[in-house]
Amino acid sequence: MIEIIKEKNNLIYMNYVVNVDDHSIIQILKAKYRFSTNYIKYLKTHNKILLNNEMVDISHSINVGDCISIILSNDEENDNIVPTPMELNILYEDEFLLVVNKTFGMPIHPSMNHYTDSLSNGIKNYYIQNNLNYKIHPITRLDKDTSGIVIFAKFPFIQEQLSIQMRNERFIKKYIAFVHGKFSPESGIIDLPIVRKSDSIIERVVDETQTQEKHQSISLYRTLHYDEKLNYSEVEFQLVTGKTHQIRVHSSHLGHPLIGDTLYGTPSNLISRQALHCYYIEFIHPIYNNILRIKTQLPDDMKNLIIQKWDDFKKIISFIILNFRFLHLLFFLLGNRHHHL
Repeated sequence: MIEIIKEKNNLIYMNYVVNVDDHSIIQILKAKYRFSTNYIKYLKTHNKILLNNEMVDISHSINVGDCISIILSNDEENDNIVPTPMELNILYEDEFLLVVNKTFGMPIHPSMNHYTDSLSNGIKNYYIQNNLNYKIHPITRLDKDTSGIVIFAKFPFIQEQLSIQMRNERFIKKYIAFVHGKFSPESGIIDLPIVRKSDSIIERVVDETQTQEKHQSISLYRTLHYDEKLNYSEVEFQLVTGKTHQIRVHSSHLGHPLIGDTLYGTPSNLISRQALHCYYIEFIHPIYNNILRIKTQLPDDMKNLIIQKWDDFKKIISFIILNFRFLHLLFFLLGNRHHHL
């Protein structure tokens, strides 16, 4: 078992006591710590491997009862990211992970057009304000106008571990979307390959002639509600693969583009962006091995779409209540008249 010790100087030690089944430091780093070869090279180069509190090479011999310590220090730089004060909706944080709820209209990474107002700019400022020098390691990504949960790793090996979980399908990521029309069947699996559109650097398309694994794109979907009058559906999607624009492309290809999606559908007067929100993630914590389940509510502009579905129902209820009060008053007046007679 690996013991985590956090020091006052922001150093984190990951300690492991050698047992009879262990043969070498490198075997322990790969099997117990689950470090990649590249990260082990990084630790070796930066003298972050200790044996009984002394720096050693990974070829050093070990004995039962020895203590191997890995130093995790905040010595990474993000000189290319400008810190920008912004309000962050933090859903979860520990020594290794930061999970936030991203608003729509905000890209995750800085760019020419969003040099200071990306989510990474806000994360950089948050780290500085808390005397942390972590590099920005986003694990999950969302389009600029898609809202919802985004995970940041505080160390490269955490990013590696979660990426492995994604490849092994142990990482669950669910979205809520509002789409035009109604899926038939109402739930199922969409398994259609996605490629970049030949004349665009942004747009993607389904190409069913592609058989290479790198183009495989799989989405699970489940219709939660269909509004017959407005002809749109609230749908839960779960990604098995994570291709760019996957939900948007699959939905549009099947004739049910997302409401407000101007790239793969049409503008909408109901919402000013694509109605898509990552509301749930589930994964195994890379260090503590417990299952983390993180959930967030829909943003207001998508809640308004739900409210729209109940407008007619509320009108009917209001009509019934109004008539009930009228009938109650009528019976009361008739009762009083009969009493006086």
